[in-house]
Amino acid sequence: MNKILLIGFLFLISCSKKPDTMDVFNIYIDFKLENSSGSDLLDPTVNNSYNTENIKLFYLQNGFEQLYLCGNCDHQKGYYFFERDNDYVIRISPNFEIQQDGTDPITYIQWNETDRDTIQCHINRNEDGSYIFCTKVWYNDSLVYDNNGERYFTIIKD
Repeated sequence: MNKILLIGFLFLISCSKKPDTMDVFNIYIDFKLENSSGSDLLDPTVNNSYNTENIKLFYLQNGFEQLYLCGNCDHQKGYYFFERDNDYVIRISPNFEIQQDGTDPITYIQWNETDRDTIQCHINRNEDGSYIFCTKVWYNDSLVYDNNGERYFTIIKD
């Protein structure tokens, strides 16, 4: 039973652009989105919520932005939604490729035509690159995860 759960978990989090030999572990990021009044901005029944069909992820790769598309995934856009404690939560698969200049990978979340945020992750990897793990997350240059607890946070947007 544990093997089945592990295989399912790895499938959910490992879909991204990577060499066939890489085993990706534990890089996903979960967060909920609220306005200052506490309204869930991912809930389609809330006024002025984001249209989840319009959200796009872009990876910064050596100075160029690439739209994230994963043709072999259930979540082809690099993210999916689920409910947690009566809130809608978005789970993204962030960029994990170190830039040529050595900087940490950057993912852009395009919420709509005018609203965009930046996620930067510090990625640890073993020598052969077969194991990677996200140890820090910055949201718009603010550290929101520092390898302590689960990678889950709330974004307040107005």
